[in-house]
Amino acid sequence: MADGPEWFAPKRFGYGASYPIAWQGWAVIAVYGAILLLAARFLRDSPLALAGTVVPATAVLLLITVKTTRGGWHWRWSWKLDREEKKSPPRNSGNTGSTRDRGRPRDG
Repeated sequence: MADGPEWFAPKRFGYGASYPIAWQGWAVIAVYGAILLLAARFLRDSPLALAGTVVPATAVLLLITVKTTRGGWHWRWSWKLDREEKKSPPRNSGNTGSTRDRGRPRDG
């Protein structure tokens, strides 16, 4: 997102955010982790209260990451990388023999 904060990197493949790229992103993850730990510690006897804490906290985390991921959330596919690699010149593997010569020692 060009006009908003960029706290998370986009995933290379698939949909969503990857790791935090700014201290604010790390702070969001730390607060989320603390909420989960505290909820697990103090609400373990009440599964409904635990779910009532974890579900909204996760929703807020997702909302924050959607709003602060660099480039936004959209599908990223590997075929785009394959197409870019085809445009680049082929690498020289050093093998100048034909395919019939594979596995046989070279003379020379």
